[in-house]
Amino acid sequence: MKLWKYGFWVIFLLTGSLAQTVTVRVDGQNYPARMVEPGIWHVQFHGEDYFLLPRGIVDSLTQKIALQKARLRRDEQVITVLDSLVQRYEAYQRAAERHIQAQQQLIRTADSLYRGYKGLYKDVRNLVGRSAFSLSIGIGLADFPDKNWRPIGNVGVGYRNWEAWYQAGGGHRAVLVGFRWPLGW
Repeated sequence: MKLWKYGFWVIFLLTGSLAQTVTVRVDGQNYPARMVEPGIWHVQFHGEDYFLLPRGIVDSLTQKIALQKARLRRDEQVITVLDSLVQRYEAYQRAAERHIQAQQQLIRTADSLYRGYKGLYKDVRNLVGRSAFSLSIGIGLADFPDKNWRPIGNVGVGYRNWEAWYQAGGGHRAVLVGFRWPLGW
């Protein structure tokens, strides 16, 4: 700074002057200084503005500037971290939205498959003639205690997997109840 180069002259003029007017001598020229506040002077030379301040005020301002710079650095670091968090959140949100869309598509596909298979089951059931109710008739031979084989008849009804039969023949009668387990082939 130019002011510090000429600081000796400025201090000399300020301390040596008991009057209210202060002049600053730079390169053999005198520049008038005017008091802004008690102890603070303003002078202009070479198109620049300069303030003459006591050392205590300069030190205090320097400390305040250093403190503000430290706060600014800290705030910039916090902002950088928060910006990073915002970017991560936005990336997470985009990924979550893509995941939700994929899940919704899977649900629509599963629902479509369910309705399709349900319709296919009804169509196959109608083709095969498999209904919830059934009627069964049969004929067979039974070995009775007198070691004599005799014919018997069987009449039955069923609902889903439950069945009931009535058997008659060869001198006996019987009622049977059973459960049907499809083997799957």
